[in-house]
Amino acid sequence: MNNPLDTQKDYQEYVNQKSPNSPILKNCFNAFWVGGLICSIGQIIFSFCLYKGLDETACGTVVSIILIAISAFLTGLNIFNKIGKFAGAGSLVPITGFANSIVAPAMEYKSEGYIMGVGAKMFTVAGPVLVYGISTSIIVGIVYFLFNCNGVLVWIFRLGTVPFTKKNRPQSEIKKERIDKFIMEKLGKQTIKFNTPPTVLETACIAGPKEADGPLAKYFDQCLEDEMWGEKSWEKAESKIVKQTVNTLISKSGIPSDKIEYCFAGDLLNQCISSSFGLRELNVPFYGIFGACSTFVEGMQLASVFIEGGINYAICSASSHFCSSERQFRFPLELGNQRPPTSQWTVTACGSAMLAKNGDGPKITHITTGKIVDMGIKDANNMGAAMAPAAFDTLMTHFSDTGRKPSYYDAILTGDLGHIGKDILIDLSQDAGYNIKSVYNDCGVLIFDKSTQDTHSGGSGCGCCASVFSGYLFEQLKTKKLNKILLIATGALMNSMSSQQGESIPGIAQAIAIEN
Repeated sequence: MNNPLDTQKDYQEYVNQKSPNSPILKNCFNAFWVGGLICSIGQIIFSFCLYKGLDETACGTVVSIILIAISAFLTGLNIFNKIGKFAGAGSLVPITGFANSIVAPAMEYKSEGYIMGVGAKMFTVAGPVLVYGISTSIIVGIVYFLFNCNGVLVWIFRLGTVPFTKKNRPQSEIKKERIDKFIMEKLGKQTIKFNTPPTVLETACIAGPKEADGPLAKYFDQCLEDEMWGEKSWEKAESKIVKQTVNTLISKSGIPSDKIEYCFAGDLLNQCISSSFGLRELNVPFYGIFGACSTFVEGMQLASVFIEGGINYAICSASSHFCSSERQFRFPLELGNQRPPTSQWTVTACGSAMLAKNGDGPKITHITTGKIVDMGIKDANNMGAAMAPAAFDTLMTHFSDTGRKPSYYDAILTGDLGHIGKDILIDLSQDAGYNIKSVYNDCGVLIFDKSTQDTHSGGSGCGCCASVFSGYLFEQLKTKKLNKILLIATGALMNSMSSQQGESIPGIAQAIAIEN
């Protein structure tokens, strides 16, 4: 068997084998009978209107109005999205789906105002249908007119190809920095060993309602009853979660805020607004960082270097919110659409850690900085497959740089590959001669119960790894149930625009070794 990482084509074929397919027959059956039921309801309304003496044109208009009104009403009650999730095309193809595609964005973006929110983004989903539907009807009408009038087509339609030049971003050479061996030591290609390891002094985490129904709920400092948490938008709610989590961390650690010298924080939203807005009153030197779902560990790496360089206290924080992330990266929550089995559920949570130069607690002994790895995966609903090669690259590099083997660690954890990415990493490691299965798990797998919670391939988001570490893993380290762990946080370095432009999804993975 060839190594699946030999070429992008080999890896994509391997991912196709590992990824479960949607239940096509079941989905088609549900779409057929639900769509038929909607059409039957329309026919009943049509027949009733005929019975009342309306002509067929008026009957059709009444049917459309009533079905649109029902669809809009059910969308407002958060019911139509459940129907769409069950029926798929059965509820989307009729005019009910078109109505849902207009009302859902209007509801979603109301918080941004009636002009730039509702007015500008009402047709985010329905716009392409209108544009290409109207354009196609015009073209068909012209063709019909020309042929129907027995005329001769004198217009020649030529399909031209607009040259597209892909500009390769210049890659700057990595400059080798001199590191003081009395403070920290460079190992191999990408690993730093701390000779006076920073301490993880305390952690805090707040999680959402779905996470509260999962197996790790007892390890969270606070669980929310709803995603809005009394705010007017999902984004404001996420900022509030960040603010309260960091305040909880400061309170638990007993370190006054004026003693904290740096804060490293990030999230998934544009320009990291959840972190910057949530922490704007903290009055601590701030680094807003982004590594997608690897952000939390990236922050811990940077904070560790700063502490080894002489500072005493630093905060690391990362958050995500299912609703705000879905709106930015995918579709409005009220839109009735189905998620493929490979998709993951963005975790609503924030995790924060206090790192210190001295103190009791587990130590960060090594950090391994990852490289960008792109194996050509373009499916934004299969992030685990896109990020697994980066996790593999960082894991193998860590073993090579340190001389360690999987058996050295009590646990190796990734965040967040989910079920599919986890299986891929196990296979890739096995092919490379490393059996990690007995000590390996994934934060996206741990945070939800696959048998009772509909999260498909598991959890994802900056807040997933951050909350699992700040809650569950830190408790295991404090109680000495785990003494040596390797935490590898993975991130998909993309956004909705890059996917729409046909770009593949580069992955990154950052690793820290934490030991008692």
